[in-house]
Amino acid sequence: MIRALLWLLATITATWFVADAVKQHGPGYVLVYFNHYSLETSVWVAILLLFALVFLFYLLVRLLHGAGKLAFLGKRHRYQRFLGHREHFIAAMLEEDWTSAVRAAEKSANSKNAQSLDELMAIKAALSAGTPEIASAWLKRAIERDKLPQPLVSILRYDLLCQQQENDRATLLLESLLHQYGSHMAVLQRAVTAFCQSRQYSQLQALLPDLAARMPHSEHGRQTALLVKVAACLFEQATTARDNKLAHKYWKRFAKSVAKDSVLPLYCRALIALGEEEKAEKMLLARLDKGFAADCLVPFAQLQHSDRDKQCARLEALQAEHDGCAELQLALGIVYLRALHLEDARQALEKSLALKPDAEAWRYLALYYDKRNDYQHARQVLEKAIDALSRC
Repeated sequence: MIRALLWLLATITATWFVADAVKQHGPGYVLVYFNHYSLETSVWVAILLLFALVFLFYLLVRLLHGAGKLAFLGKRHRYQRFLGHREHFIAAMLEEDWTSAVRAAEKSANSKNAQSLDELMAIKAALSAGTPEIASAWLKRAIERDKLPQPLVSILRYDLLCQQQENDRATLLLESLLHQYGSHMAVLQRAVTAFCQSRQYSQLQALLPDLAARMPHSEHGRQTALLVKVAACLFEQATTARDNKLAHKYWKRFAKSVAKDSVLPLYCRALIALGEEEKAEKMLLARLDKGFAADCLVPFAQLQHSDRDKQCARLEALQAEHDGCAELQLALGIVYLRALHLEDARQALEKSLALKPDAEAWRYLALYYDKRNDYQHARQVLEKAIDALSRC
């Protein structure tokens, strides 16, 4: 509007100058000659035409502006729908509603605003939903568009092969990934999972230098989780082979890593199984003296030759501040069971299961029913323990 007023002011000013110039000799005429065409009119008609041209120009500008605004609103609406599909995908993934996640990811990836992230979301959703044919189609599309980096493409192809149960091809691809990108956390994570499932102990040992290497602080959580998983598998090997020296050898390697405190309870469990309870007790007490450590409570309760009264007193002292800790309740249940305080043991074990269902807690609850000679309940509880182990 301001621009139109400026144009009007300029027109009025020009009109005033023209009128001032011709007032002594009459209004005069205006002759416009172009090529072989000419137009002759009075000054006043020319001024009116000028006003009309300015007004038409103003209308044209407004129309173009309105059309651009409509186009912008359409683009903005499409972008809002794209964001809505992406938010729906994230919510479906969190709720593990894989069918809805696949549908939302496909809509997001098909949008004009789609990026490589949306194709990646579609692939991951399809893999989570157990639909490898959809994941394969999206992966092929991503490869053709060359939007995803090569390491990520190889990792997704490996996940797809695993889901399609093409184990030989998956193994070859994993070896290639370890050779090319062996220090990448995503590759290490898949290697640990594969080697633990197949109990390839030598391969797990070969991974330890990369797993224990210095990593950014943001990766310490994932690094610790992988080291704990490897430690559980390797200590299981040492316990099964009844090889104390092998267990000590493994502990020396894990003790230098960021996962030392998390691996210590696993090492102590191995020591208990291998008959070195005294050493395990010293290590557990030293760790518990430093502060509350939930993962050390169950191994501490499993010490067979320790003083039961001291065990009970120490665990009961922690109950006031950590009553909602499932591991503490499980440890109390184990100690009470050994002391034949059966009703206290049942209450502690059931409370532990209510806080966090766990196969080990189910196993001790089955042992409680066995001591009560209630074999029917013991069998039912053992079935739940087996079910919990199968889902681990």
